[in-house]
Amino acid sequence: MPVGYLRDDSRFYLSRIAGLAHDTLAMRAGRLLRNGQQIAEPYAWTDSATPDITAVEFQWQRMGLTLGSDSTTYQPNSRNWGPLVVLAAHAFVLGDNRDNSLDSRYLGFIPVERIQRQPRRIYFSRDPDSGSIRWNRIGLDISRAPTR
Repeated sequence: MPVGYLRDDSRFYLSRIAGLAHDTLAMRAGRLLRNGQQIAEPYAWTDSATPDITAVEFQWQRMGLTLGSDSTTYQPNSRNWGPLVVLAAHAFVLGDNRDNSLDSRYLGFIPVERIQRQPRRIYFSRDPDSGSIRWNRIGLDISRAPTR
């Protein structure tokens, strides 16, 4: 998944682009589905001890539900939502730390013109298996860094 900086007034957010215009996205038990296919996300991190969040901010999703979905009974939360269809000229973004990310689950679809650029350096890195910090990757040029 591509990564981009999003500019919102004076702040920047770093998020992965999970879907673009007309993609159908859903999450089931914390697993991302794009156009009906589960997406491998070894970089995504959740803490099983953190409770699933149900927030009023998720209610925007009712407008993006696929045809045939019942918006009157729709109860999205941070790990179970959709299916949503991404609007034209928009993107849906997700942060890697799924329990602590202000991303499209809360903010809604992001206009593509707000996506500023791709990052160039690794700011922080965890081992996907052990969760330990990978100090040797921090600061590396992304284009030259090994994926594991």
